Amino acid sequence: MEEGIFDDATDQISQLPEPILQHILSFLEVKEAIQMSVVSKTWNNAVAMLHSLNYGDGSLFPVAKRNENEEAVFDKIRELLNGVESMIQKRQEQNVGVQKFCLRLSHSYKLLDLTPYIIRLTKELSACNIKELVFKVGTYRGKPCYTLPKAVYTWCSLHKLELGGFKLKLPSRGGIISLSSLRELRLYKTDMDHRVFQLLIMSCPELEFLSVDYCLGLDRLQIFGLLKLKEIRTRNCLQNFDKIQIQAPNLECLNHHGLGTLSLVDVNSCKSLKVLVLYSLTCDNKWVEDLFCNLPLLEVFRLIGCEGLEMVKISSNHLKVLELDSCKNLVKTEVDAPLLSEFHYCGSLSVSLSIEAVAKELVSLDIEQRTDEVLLNNELVEFLQNFNHSKVIRLITGELLKLSLPKDLCPPLYDVKHLTVNSDGVDKSKILDLLDSLLWMAPCLDTLDLNLACDEKTVKFTRESPLIVEGVPCCPSVPFKCWHHTLKKVEFDNFENVEDHWKLRNYFVENAKILESIDGLIQCDRA
Repeated sequence: MEEGIFDDATDQISQLPEPILQHILSFLEVKEAIQMSVVSKTWNNAVAMLHSLNYGDGSLFPVAKRNENEEAVFDKIRELLNGVESMIQKRQEQNVGVQKFCLRLSHSYKLLDLTPYIIRLTKELSACNIKELVFKVGTYRGKPCYTLPKAVYTWCSLHKLELGGFKLKLPSRGGIISLSSLRELRLYKTDMDHRVFQLLIMSCPELEFLSVDYCLGLDRLQIFGLLKLKEIRTRNCLQNFDKIQIQAPNLECLNHHGLGTLSLVDVNSCKSLKVLVLYSLTCDNKWVEDLFCNLPLLEVFRLIGCEGLEMVKISSNHLKVLELDSCKNLVKTEVDAPLLSEFHYCGSLSVSLSIEAVAKELVSLDIEQRTDEVLLNNELVEFLQNFNHSKVIRLITGELLKLSLPKDLCPPLYDVKHLTVNSDGVDKSKILDLLDSLLWMAPCLDTLDLNLACDEKTVKFTRESPLIVEGVPCCPSVPFKCWHHTLKKVEFDNFENVEDHWKLRNYFVENAKILESIDGLIQCDRA
C-alpha cells in the first residue's frame, strides 16, 4: 500500500457502516479523528457527523516553556478554545447533536481568566441535548479557580457528569438544580459545602453511581432517598470528613478511603449492600456484629486502620472476602463464614484467630516485625496453622524469614500448594536458607514465588502424587510424603543473579530422594 493511497481490497474498515465508524472514532481525541478524516471521503463524512467530541487530557493546551513569552502561550490557548467553541457551533448549524463532550485542562492558567470561555462553552453545549460531559480545569495550589456555570445545573438530558477543579455554589435566589436523568456523577477536586452537595444529590433521582475524590469543604456524606443508587466511592476525603449516613435500599457497594477518622458510619438500612470498604473508622465489635445482622447479603468487608477495634466477631453465610489491615489494637478475631474465599491480614502475630470456612482460595498475610526471635518463630508457626488448607498464600514480611524456624514442630502449611513471599529484607546471598525454611513450612508445594526487593523469582516443583505413608511419616504429624520423597523435577526461573548455584543444586540433589532433573541453574561444579 503506497502512502496516502488505499487499495479497495485491503481497506475493509472504510466499508463498515457509518455508525460503526463513528463508534470507532468516538474513542479517539478530536485531533486524531480529524487526522483520520483525510484518509477517505467515507472517513471525512463520519468525522463530520461525529456525536462525540473528546479533547483528551489537556495536552492539547500548551504550557509556557523556559524563556517563552507567556502572552504568546495565552494567545495559543485562546485560539484553541475558540476552535472548540466553533466546532460546537458548526455541529448546531448542521443539526448534528453532541452527545458526549470531554475537555480537560490539566494546567492552571492563573494569569489567564478562562471564565468567559467556560461560560460560552457550557451555553453552547446546553443547546446540544448532551448526555455525557467530562469537564475538568486545573487548580491553583490545590484549590479551584473557576465556578461552575449555573447552566450546567439544569441539564436534564445528562446521563453522566464528571467535574474537576470547579467551585460548586448554589444557584442565585429562584434558581433550581435539576439533573433528572443523571445516572453517574464524578466529582474531583471540587469545592462545595454539605448544603450544596445535598441539593445536588437530591436533584438526581436516577443516580446509580457516585464518586467523590478530594473535594474541599465537604465534611460528611449524607444521602437519603436515592432508590436507584448502587455504588459510592470516596477517596482522599479531608480530615474533617467524619460521618457517613446512607439510606439507599439498592446500594451494593460503598468504598470509602479518607484521610481522617470516621466517627460515624450508618448504613444499616442499605439492605442490598454487598461490598463495604472503610478506612480509619472508630468502631467496636458491637458495631461489626450489628452490621452483619442488618446486612445479610454482605460479601466483601474490608476494615483498614481501625485502631480502636479490639475484637472482631463475624457470622455470615454470604461473606466471601475479609480484610483486616492495620487494626493495631485487635487481639481476637472469630469468623464463621462457610463461603469465605479470601482473607487479608496486616498486623502482629499476637492476634488470636479462629476462622471457620469451607475453602480459603487466597490468604494474604502482612506480618509486622518483632525483636524476640524465638517467640516470633513459635508464634509464626501457630499463626500459620490457621491457613493450612488454603490453596494460595501470600506472605509479606521484612526480615522475618531470615530467622531459623523450629523444625521440631509440625509444618504449619503442609497442605498448601502455592506460596508467594514478598520481602524487602531478605539477603539474596541467603536464598538457600530461605528455601530451606519455606520448604519446611510448606513441604508439598507446587509453586513458590519469591518477590525479594522487587526481584521476582519462581520455583516450580513436579512431584509424584502424594501417597499415604505407612508407619512413621517423613515429617512429624504429616500423613503425606513431603518433597524429600516425592520431588522429581525442580525448575528455577530468574535465578541468574543468585550466588552459589552449586549450593542450590547440591541441596536438592542431597535432599530429594527420587530427583530426576534440575532446570534453570548454571551448570557448574565446585572445585
